Amino acid sequence: MNPTSARRTILLVDDSVPARELVYWSLGGPSSIFHLIPVASADRALNVLQDAKVDLIITDYHMPEIDGLTFVSALRSDPRLASIPVIMMSADADDSVRLNAAAAGVKTFVAKPFSPSDLLAAVDDALSGPAAVDHLATGQLTVQTLLESIPHLAMILDENHRVIMGNQAFFEIGEAGIDDCPVQCSSTVHGDAGIPESCPLVESLATGGPCERIVNDEKLGPLFVSVFPLDITTEDGRRLFLHLARPAT
Repeated sequence: MNPTSARRTILLVDDSVPARELVYWSLGGPSSIFHLIPVASADRALNVLQDAKVDLIITDYHMPEIDGLTFVSALRSDPRLASIPVIMMSADADDSVRLNAAAAGVKTFVAKPFSPSDLLAAVDDALSGPAAVDHLATGQLTVQTLLESIPHLAMILDENHRVIMGNQAFFEIGEAGIDDCPVQCSSTVHGDAGIPESCPLVESLATGGPCERIVNDEKLGPLFVSVFPLDITTEDGRRLFLHLARPAT
């Protein structure tokens, strides 16, 4: 299958910037086979849908002004939009939330926090049928897959040291949940010591280039740290960095 011909458009509706970023990276980031349109409100989503053709909608449940259920009801009452499959996300574990979502016409429900594999499975389920996408057939290699292939700490950070995505080694060392969002590297890795003065991310941000050095971390001991700036920014303009760390001994 040709990845370009299989490209599907997904409209993401969530008022949380970290949540939108997590969905973006979970679906493959800049190398994704999906075209993602992120918006912060249901009102904005309805405006986008006046002109854009989308194959799938992912929406949060709790949002200001127009909540997820009201948004889905509006979709189902419009003949032009009624057939678009909808995935709803929520941190609310109440069974009534799932039941109300299903009654409103939601195809798949995803509980927050979610893993990238959970979301990809939900997308595949929602796009089942003629629009279905086989990620293996299209050759998609997600950012999370690449991070997990690294045996030592590996993460994608923004310039404020907030972890956008991390591998299992990072979260195990920091004793944080793999789905926690957001997570600060200073609290997860460095502990009470905070960000060391010799932090390579600080230098990489200042110079705009890669930085590699040994950092004597108070929690983990000597680490050989490599930081590489990416030509990617978050929605609000924060630059992203690839951060790798392995024992220096």
